[in-house]
Amino acid sequence: MIDRLLAWWHRPLEDPERRRLATLAALGLVALATLLITQQRTQPEGRPAASPAPPPLESQPPARVAQSAERPREREQDPGREVRYEPTPTDVADAKRAARRFLAGYLPYTYGRGDAERIRSADPALRERLARQPPRVPPRVARGARPRVTTVQAETAARERTSVLALVADGKRRYTVTLGLEREEGQWRVIDVAS
Repeated sequence: MIDRLLAWWHRPLEDPERRRLATLAALGLVALATLLITQQRTQPEGRPAASPAPPPLESQPPARVAQSAERPREREQDPGREVRYEPTPTDVADAKRAARRFLAGYLPYTYGRGDAERIRSADPALRERLARQPPRVPPRVARGARPRVTTVQAETAARERTSVLALVADGKRRYTVTLGLEREEGQWRVIDVAS
């Protein structure tokens, strides 16, 4: 009997059997993934599986209940509390546009194909600094390279300051340029650049 079972187990599989086994394996994996996802959603990390029920309100001292009820209201009315600014899509788009204008003049300048005066959307102090200390790509790398911005992404955004990350490809290599922007009189200006 055991020999027959072993012979059946080690026999070559035919196509219909392979399909059935593959289907069963896939269904088993889907069921396992569903179980794990469901378990993760119902039990967040760091929390015990079953949390004890809170004691009834009658058992808590009245002063503590009143104090906990007033605490959030006090925080909301605190004038010294910093309010987080959520930028609008227009704010982010304007900052990214200013970054692209800056990079349109800055990239050729770093490859030795332009001058600092052609760099638009730059703060005058930054433009002067770039003119005094021009960032240069080594000549062997700059030769034949055509820098172009492939992606511009807002890293952080606030009402008056933001940080933008640009991905640049020049045909030989890819690198990032980080820009610090500041809004003055409704216009975004690049005040800092790092690559």
